[in-house]
Amino acid sequence: MSVDTNRALEHMQILVVDDNEVNTMVVASMLEQYNMQVTEVYAGKDAIEEAKYKDFDIIFMDYLMPEMNGIETTEEIRKLGKTKRPVIVILSANDKEDLWQQCKKAGVDDVLKKPLEMEKLQNIIEKWMPDHQLDGVSTMEAQDAQVADIVKIFQEVEGLDVIKGLSHMANSVDHYIKVIEAAVDNIRTERKLLEMYVQSQLQASSLKNAFHSLKGVFLNLGATQLAQRSQVFELECMRLSMGELREELQCYLEEMDTFLNGLEVGLQTYGTDYIGDQSNRYMPITEKEREEYIALLRENLKNYVYNDLHMLVDKLLYASQGEVRTYYQEIDRAVQNFQYEEALSILEENILDAV
Repeated sequence: MSVDTNRALEHMQILVVDDNEVNTMVVASMLEQYNMQVTEVYAGKDAIEEAKYKDFDIIFMDYLMPEMNGIETTEEIRKLGKTKRPVIVILSANDKEDLWQQCKKAGVDDVLKKPLEMEKLQNIIEKWMPDHQLDGVSTMEAQDAQVADIVKIFQEVEGLDVIKGLSHMANSVDHYIKVIEAAVDNIRTERKLLEMYVQSQLQASSLKNAFHSLKGVFLNLGATQLAQRSQVFELECMRLSMGELREELQCYLEEMDTFLNGLEVGLQTYGTDYIGDQSNRYMPITEKEREEYIALLRENLKNYVYNDLHMLVDKLLYASQGEVRTYYQEIDRAVQNFQYEEALSILEENILDAV
């Protein structure tokens, strides 16, 4: 990349919107190769708030998000009537004509199919920002030894195509490792949710977002087969016919466990601390899911059911912000000390009463 091009792109303001942290990291890692200023948010309402007070050149927005999808978010952003009109690009695994018609009506400028490829992303930027011609980014040659090392380290992870995963990260090994770290936490969280379904504690309809999220994570990593399996279950949730696939779901969970273990071993071999600091992690859920988790948490605390308490508290904690998150942190500490009555008191007095 030329110095002049590099300096010109430094002033471009980009907003990336996706409810899945791994997906935002992938898009951001590609854009940051050009030193663009990238802001990441995880919900449509947060994107609207950012767009109110900041002028963006391009907004890359996931189509399928809980509570407010990409089209609905676009409609609200267009209602702001900004003097500087941002280019809005919807990101979706579905590139059918009917989706494009909905997008155009809402004020979307373009659609990019997931998983993203660097060349297509460059084409979009040059199409809508003609004054910013991008030099191709390729770090593969400069990192041949590093690429060989990471391929060797993760070669035992069945179903993982490291080279394909790297291609989604502009061939940056550092970015790919960071995405794997985030993916491990993401997969582990969604896996706990699926286990709750196996134990018949949730409705199948509550799982659609989990499978959709997993599909995107696996695609970005280069795990095509697991992504395809996730898509099958996502479709079955939409048909509400998951009951017929309960046995297949158990096999899927076992494959996921093997995959997770392989990633964790690889990260340890690579020398990273993949657990990291989770204190600022934000993973939004729908209001329906929130209500279900709170009801289950309350019931389990009343009945001293320990097994699922940590998972429920984690899910609600990472889906909350501000004072509410602090209350869930207090509940978590109480649960760790087996102080169930105190945890229940915090839940009922500070969270349920506020609803």
